[in-house]
Amino acid sequence: MRVWASTEHTQVQGIYLQDRLFTSQGHLGFDEGMVHSQIEMRQESGGIKDDQHALEAKETAALVHDGVLVAAAILRLFHGEDRDLK
Repeated sequence: MRVWASTEHTQVQGIYLQDRLFTSQGHLGFDEGMVHSQIEMRQESGGIKDDQHALEAKETAALVHDGVLVAAAILRLFHGEDRDLK
């Protein structure tokens, strides 16, 4: 099993087991607008109380990401094309 994604805050963001398993702690389908909406809903409900933290989180939503690369890896798993990867 391999850790394929991590952050400074969370050492294991995703794991991969060849030909068997692909996980992600993050929400791969969330785009920038969805991230902003989630943060705002959590602020309104009291789930996020620190406005500065919320602002900083919103700013990260626009960062460059590896979404296409991750999607390709998921498709390889589903199509069985990862069986021969070393």
